[in-house]
Amino acid sequence: MRKHVELVGVLFFVWGALFALIGVSFLALAFGTAAIATSAQGDRQFAAGVTAATFAGLAAVSLIWGFIHIWDAVAVRHGRALGRAVAMVIAVLNLVLLPVGTALGVYALWVLTHDDTRPHFEDTRQASAPPA
Repeated sequence: MRKHVELVGVLFFVWGALFALIGVSFLALAFGTAAIATSAQGDRQFAAGVTAATFAGLAAVSLIWGFIHIWDAVAVRHGRALGRAVAMVIAVLNLVLLPVGTALGVYALWVLTHDDTRPHFEDTRQASAPPA
């Protein structure tokens, strides 16, 4: 199952990188429509401003979602217990992103809830603490 955990980490990293790329694209669109908004007048200026704000919001959401996946991919590959918990939460959230997010979410949940993967995520700090 260790190979499956590694694969989940790699897939989360790739998924996060794709969302970060989408976020950068939306940010470029936001800057472009903001430039149009400054040169337009009247209703066109308002429409371009709303469009720029929408693109900026989508960029922020995409960048945050991408960086959460990238951070979590590293945490999962290093066997951190928090990484496993966060991975299960974002795997559930990925289920609504048809079709690739659904496949990734189902696979990640299958791997992370399997009994054989639990030892990979045990907290080593608790195990090495001296007995009281």
